[in-house]
Amino acid sequence: MMLCPCGSKIEYKQCCEPIIVNCNAKSPEQLMRSRFSAYTLQCYHYVFNTNCSSSKKNLSLNDIASSADQTKWLNLRIIKSSEFKFKQNQPLNLKLFILMVIAFIKCLKNPLSFKKINLGNT
Repeated sequence: MMLCPCGSKIEYKQCCEPIIVNCNAKSPEQLMRSRFSAYTLQCYHYVFNTNCSSSKKNLSLNDIASSADQTKWLNLRIIKSSEFKFKQNQPLNLKLFILMVIAFIKCLKNPLSFKKINLGNT
């Protein structure tokens, strides 16, 4: 049995694997957890496919792999999540997603200096 890298304490095949295989995250939390798992397990196709269309124009699987190979993926902690559900084919709010990723990376680099980010009107 392999626990899911996302930190859910659920078996991977019952947690993020179906989301990664079917590319069907239904909430922001599922998306963040599945992308973290995809990075740790080197499922870069999923990371690429869950980027917005405009980002894909200047991004390749090799770019994602190179960047990920330079990162030590320690863990993912979800501090708060909402009940928001994605609608079919609804694009992500890119600004909010980027801010989440920036906060996540800052936390990984120096977990003791993590600060709340004011998202303003996104």
